[in-house]
Amino acid sequence: MTLKYSNKSLRISQTVSGTSNTLPKILLGLLAFCEKNIVRYGLYVFSMLPKIGFLSKYILLVLYLVLIFLCIAKKNKVGVTELLVPLFMVSAILLTFVFYPQNAKYITDSKNFWNIIFPCLRWFIVGLIIIPDKFMIDLLGKASCLAIIVETAFLIFYMIPNGLVVSDDMSRAYQLLPNVMLAFNYAFNSKKATAIFLSLVGLLYLLSLGTRGPFLILIVFIVIKFVRTNILSSKRKLLSVLGVCVLGVILLVPKIYISIFTLIKNIIGKTGLSTRILDFLIEGTTISETGGRDDLFKTALELISERPLLGHGVYGEWPVVYWNIHNMYLELWIHYGVILGSLLLIWGINLIAKTYFKTKNSYAKDIILIFTSFVFFRGFFGGSYLMYGVFFLLGLCIKERRRIRSNL
Repeated sequence: MTLKYSNKSLRISQTVSGTSNTLPKILLGLLAFCEKNIVRYGLYVFSMLPKIGFLSKYILLVLYLVLIFLCIAKKNKVGVTELLVPLFMVSAILLTFVFYPQNAKYITDSKNFWNIIFPCLRWFIVGLIIIPDKFMIDLLGKASCLAIIVETAFLIFYMIPNGLVVSDDMSRAYQLLPNVMLAFNYAFNSKKATAIFLSLVGLLYLLSLGTRGPFLILIVFIVIKFVRTNILSSKRKLLSVLGVCVLGVILLVPKIYISIFTLIKNIIGKTGLSTRILDFLIEGTTISETGGRDDLFKTALELISERPLLGHGVYGEWPVVYWNIHNMYLELWIHYGVILGSLLLIWGINLIAKTYFKTKNSYAKDIILIFTSFVFFRGFFGGSYLMYGVFFLLGLCIKERRRIRSNL
């Protein structure tokens, strides 16, 4: 991508070389991964314009439709697997209407369908379309660094002054989590100081919102990425080992890490941000504190035992708990029964694992690792299979498997 500047205007000429992503695919990727931060604030500003501001609620959908159409305008072969995923979801929803009508009002609720189910199918298409090459992954990494700046600025200059920060802001943390992981991935690959700094800012952002899931998922991703990265020099490997040893000593001596966490807590506490995660770390209850999930899981097991074979249909737990069950694995068993739910989980894990280990595309490995961490570890903390990350990961792996076979 080359940028040409002039005194009067900024003209962007798009020249993509060494990449199989076309301009519509690049724009689609940027739209998808910046939708929940940069694009959202842009639409908010647009909504305040007189006379045309009302159009802001249609812009996102129109942009997706136009870009997806441009991406698939050329002849593209569509395999059976590509069709099975959306067909399965549509069939599951329709059968739920027929056999479990008590779930219908939760499925059709605008907050659930338009904000959860519909975006899942849209992200599945995005996964099928974009190609994870160096250009795309680096571009998403740079865009994610910008997203961290935007979100952090919004937090500091708007949310804190207006007292809008809550003790456990899970939604905001999970919205930025993929961008933070993409930024860390870009920092690992490029070793640029700016990327490293902004990645750490993203980590502090997650820490300050007080929700453990995103913070722990990010740590897991960083450890796995660090282990599989073989580009460190001997000197850096030695320094890394020494760093891990020092960290180990700190964590093994309670007085040391409690003092450090207490100091950080006092600093963050003065800003008005959440110190919830630090409280858990100091008290040693980071994992053991369930946040009321024990009752949810007990109810989930009762629902599974009631209909272990056929399940309760899509959103089957909502008529009982009026909310998501906060565990992706239990949710699958509640909705589809133990047998079909387990088969779906095994199929997904098998698809992702085979794609990851068979592809020679290191950039595909990067994004698969990011979303595998995001989906499967989040599944324990409060994730759902009806989540955009699940469908994006499935679409990406299905298409990558097709590319692997075509190159054989």
